[in-house]
Amino acid sequence: MSETRKREGQQLLLRFADGSNLKDRLQEVAKLNNRTLTQEILFRLESSLEADVNADAPADRAELGLVTFHKIKASRAFAQRLDALEARVSALEGK
Repeated sequence: MSETRKREGQQLLLRFADGSNLKDRLQEVAKLNNRTLTQEILFRLESSLEADVNADAPADRAELGLVTFHKIKASRAFAQRLDALEARVSALEGK
């Protein structure tokens, strides 16, 4: 006779779109985090909702936008410097 586990909590049927690899990706990450698929999904949903709550204040949103702006600006500056260095290396290799 098989042993059945008593499950507590509400159940939700979740369907992934045909062709989506989201379930596979979640399973891989869950394994890396030593969680079940359900635990990983719940963790990510809770984290996402908490981030929304923390970003709800207008000042927080403005600050978040400013941080994002600075990250983009720094990323572009880095890319430009990298391009310049690659050009210099190519020039030196050509001599």
